[in-house]
Amino acid sequence: MVEHALPPEVRDLVRRKLRNMEEIEVLLLLAASGRAMSVDEICAGLRIPTSGLPQTSIERLIASELIESAPNGTTPHYRYAPGTADLRKAVTLLAASYNERPVSLVRLVYHRDESASSFT
Repeated sequence: MVEHALPPEVRDLVRRKLRNMEEIEVLLLLAASGRAMSVDEICAGLRIPTSGLPQTSIERLIASELIESAPNGTTPHYRYAPGTADLRKAVTLLAASYNERPVSLVRLVYHRDESASSFT
């Protein structure tokens, strides 16, 4: 199976904490930036319209202890902030997988979605 091409930490992170490629891309952008970013900056970094990033993606990443809100004036900002060393390691491996095995990663995300929807 294609997903076995990915490290187990990545498979577990995607299954437990990340619902779609948008969340993965937001997470990896924030992790790579090393700074707090506004939604406008995140959208610019991902090259999507400002209205293209649902707030639910940000909220899920915060709830998953992968990013946090970073006060910065009146505009909300967000920064990479994994809650544990294991999450930090998994995100590092996720970044490598995103660059080295993007098709396997996309298949893992969408295969999981197909499997979950077949039970509803």
